[in-house]
Amino acid sequence: SDPDNHQIVFIDTVNGERRSAPVTGEGPRAVAVSPDGRLALVSSYGSDRVAGTSLQLIDIAGGRMRNSISIAPYQRPSAIQWLPDGRSALVAVEGTKSLLRIDVAGARIESSFGGPAAAPRQFALTRDGRSVFLGDPAGGKIRRINLTDGSETAVSAFSTIAQSLAISADGARLWVVDSAGNSIKVLDGVTLRLIAGLDAGNLPMGVALTPNGVMACMNV
Repeated sequence: SDPDNHQIVFIDTVNGERRSAPVTGEGPRAVAVSPDGRLALVSSYGSDRVAGTSLQLIDIAGGRMRNSISIAPYQRPSAIQWLPDGRSALVAVEGTKSLLRIDVAGARIESSFGGPAAAPRQFALTRDGRSVFLGDPAGGKIRRINLTDGSETAVSAFSTIAQSLAISADGARLWVVDSAGNSIKVLDGVTLRLIAGLDAGNLPMGVALTPNGVMACMNV
């Protein structure tokens, strides 16, 4: 995304060809591609002076904006992830409530989860799309939420400054980057019980797991 020029840039990974699509939202930040690869959702975070309150739906093949989805009164959307059904998406926001479920086709908010957050929450979605894990980069406990009814099914016994979360494909292990202790905490994916703590070097920021769950990759 190019927040200064209000554009999304698509890059052909074979020949390097670039093409742009304009967006109307202020300060485009995160981009997420739908499971079928046809659509992209863009979060308009906003600027220092103006808080963004919308998502832009982009037709990738046509390189054009299909729709603008208002999330008002919620503000400053950041991270986005599509649900496996390709009809809904999760969006982290600042302020009252911290995570929204968006009906993309209906261009509306379906539900909201989590407590107030001064910064956008970090989250990880299980492969089946039934549960989401919430972490607070300002410091707080890890929470597991059932997306069917919005109930909180588990809470960690400890707090972390969660910079990034990643859940294994089988849902058994949740990896959390805790910048407070420069560590990675490995939690049980069901109970959120601490299984292991690993040294992550200086100022770890992100973690991702390979599809087979054998390797964890992180940036420091």
